[in-house]
Amino acid sequence: MTPLGRPPQGAELANQIDGSGQAKRKLRVILQTLAGQKNVPAACAELGITRSRFHALRKAFLLGAVASLEPRNRGRPARQVSSEQVHVAELERQIQTLTVELRAAQVREELAAVMPHLFKPRTPGKRGRKSQGGRGSREKKHRQP
Repeated sequence: MTPLGRPPQGAELANQIDGSGQAKRKLRVILQTLAGQKNVPAACAELGITRSRFHALRKAFLLGAVASLEPRNRGRPARQVSSEQVHVAELERQIQTLTVELRAAQVREELAAVMPHLFKPRTPGKRGRKSQGGRGSREKKHRQP
C-alpha cells in the first residue's frame, strides 16, 4: 500500500526556514540525529564541535521547540505598561489639570478687567450686608436720656 500525501522532507525542511546558513546547517544535522539518519559522532565531525557542545545545542533546540508548543492564551497578549508609561500618563493628567486652571485664571482676569466692581477686595471686619437695625441699634440712636 502506498502512502498518501507528499513524501516526507525531514531534515531538508531546515532549508526552507529563514535564518543564516550556519544555523540552518546545525538544525539540519540535529534533525538528522533525531531521525536516526546520522549518529552523534558523525554530526559532531560535520559541525566541528565536541559531543558536549552538540548535546547542549540539541537540548536547547528541544527546549525551544517545546516552549513554542506550550498552550497560550488566545488573542493578543496583555499590554505591558512600563513605569515610564505610567509616569508619562500622570504627567499628561497634570498638564490637563494645569491647562484648565490656567484658562480659568485667564477668564477671571478678563472679568476683573471688564467688571472690576465684582472683584473688589473685601475689607476685614466687615461681613455681609450693612446692619439694618438688628437688636435695637436704632433705638439706641434715637433714645434721649
